[in-house]
This record gives sequence, structure tokens and C-alpha cells, in this order.
Amino acid sequence: MTERQHWKHARKILCIRLDNMGDVLMTTPAMRALKTAVPGRSITLLASPAGVALAPHMPFVDSTITYNAPWLKNADNCPMADEQTLQALRAGHFDAAVIFTVYSQSPLPAALLCRLAGIPMTLAYCRENPIGYCQTGCLRPSPSWLRGMKCNANWIWLRRCRLFLPIPA
Repeated sequence: MTERQHWKHARKILCIRLDNMGDVLMTTPAMRALKTAVPGRSITLLASPAGVALAPHMPFVDSTITYNAPWLKNADNCPMADEQTLQALRAGHFDAAVIFTVYSQSPLPAALLCRLAGIPMTLAYCRENPIGYCQTGCLRPSPSWLRGMKCNANWIWLRRCRLFLPIPA
């Protein structure tokens, strides 16, 4: 089975976007595409409290896990929170994880979290050599000219993306 076929069989996808609310918003086209690409697929968003706050406005996100990643600015440094998050990821029995970052961030801490949680497939852009971290592959190198939403959309094979955030009346 090819890598693409493995991804087509992935039903439970963990989307990781651990930084700001605006960054989560810019990732919505890619998350929506992941959701709609395979019938019956579920999407769980692992995000900061600010990112999780957007979830009620993203109907393609089925569930959320809140995590203040210690490797990001203004995050709590609580080892118990790390362990609780790891337990939640293990309990989720995810088939795959997609790690969304900006060009200046490394996906490797989140990839290690996925590995420790037993998530069998992980995909991310990565400047570093990701030996052993991304189990189905990190896309390298992260092109410096590819930014934000365009980068997110590109690596899951999208071409026509739009932001999607329904605003209730």
C-alpha cells in the first residue's frame, strides 16, 4: 500500500496547531479539506486555549484537545499538563496527525508527542532532519517563499482554498 493509500484509509486525524488563534484560522481550509477528503473521517484539533476557542465556528472539527505547549511563547511549563495531553492523545487512537506550523517553527516537538502517543502516521513541513520523528514523512525543505495558508494548503494537495468561518447571526 502506498503512503497516499494509507492516508486515504486514515479515519481519525489529529490536526495540530499550537500557536495563536489567527494561525488556527489560517489553517481552516486545510483542516476542512482533510475532513471532506474521506467520508466518515473525524478531525480532532490539538491547539492552545486561544485556538480551541475557534472550534465552535469550525463545523468540520469534531473534537478538541487543549494544550499549552511548553516550547511556544507564553506557554505554561507544567509537566503534568504534558502527561495529561499525552494520555488524551493515546486515548484518541488516532490514525494520523498533521502538524501545522509557520516557517519559523519546528514541528519536531509535536512530532515527538505524536510518536510517544503511538500515532502511526505524521505529516509536517520540517527544516531539520526529522530522522525517526515523522513516521510517514516530513516534507523537506520548507520553502521560504511558501507562507501561511498557502503552505498549509499546498502540502495536502489543495489548489483552491478559502477561509471558512461561519459567523452566527
